[in-house]
Amino acid sequence: MRAGLLHDQIAFSSLELLPVSDILVAGEQVLRPRVRPPAQEPPSETSDFEWTALLNTILCIVNGVREMRHGGTILLVSPGAESSLPVRPKFRLDERANLLSDQFVRFLNTRHALVDARWRRDEGPAGPPEGPIVPWETATFAAEDDLADAADVVAGLSGVDGAVVLRSDLRVLSFGTEIVLDTAVPVAAYEASGGIRRTAEWPVVDSEEFGMRHRSAIRCVAVAERTAAFVVSQDGTVTFCWKQGGRVLLKRDVNTANPNMVGA
Repeated sequence: MRAGLLHDQIAFSSLELLPVSDILVAGEQVLRPRVRPPAQEPPSETSDFEWTALLNTILCIVNGVREMRHGGTILLVSPGAESSLPVRPKFRLDERANLLSDQFVRFLNTRHALVDARWRRDEGPAGPPEGPIVPWETATFAAEDDLADAADVVAGLSGVDGAVVLRSDLRVLSFGTEIVLDTAVPVAAYEASGGIRRTAEWPVVDSEEFGMRHRSAIRCVAVAERTAAFVVSQDGTVTFCWKQGGRVLLKRDVNTANPNMVGA
């Protein structure tokens, strides 16, 4: 995204991450009362933009963890499902500490105001051709940069041993979070390869073949409700875990590259 527009939109990680659509939509619903949609854009286009922007922001965090080269886990949980997480937080964040979600809402509202300003210039009553647009374009660039900076701050929390728990309305619940489950109980996981919507049976993988970080994430997703996990290895590879049809699925080497947002 630049100046509130999507550029070079391609079939990238958004297709791989379709399984978290419901989790993202739940986050959108919590954020919606704070967002002022543009009056002059079809609601479906606004909704698509907001969903993509939310996914972009999460990918920005994941890529920030990758760049730090220490690895880490991001647990993405739907609002209302927090109590199902089998975790012991080392550092909880106050519910008023909403830097990331505040910057996200600011970006959306600024972008939406820019959409209306462009409409007034092109379709509305005659007025100065440039004056109403430039301030909103500048503000949107600045809001996007500030959002990327806030995502980097969240990514930095992964430097503390333990998972970062992120609600899908972009509220950080905790970091340095220990996943507490009986490690003696094996969890069956299935490896998703190719198209994630295919109907063929996925091959079973033994969770014990993974390292501790991956095993903990797989167990957490198996037990928790409406939760997915991004596990970043020290070499920068990303494994995506989610639950579908009561089974834990994982996809290795997920492409998190995203040309639509600074830092993602």
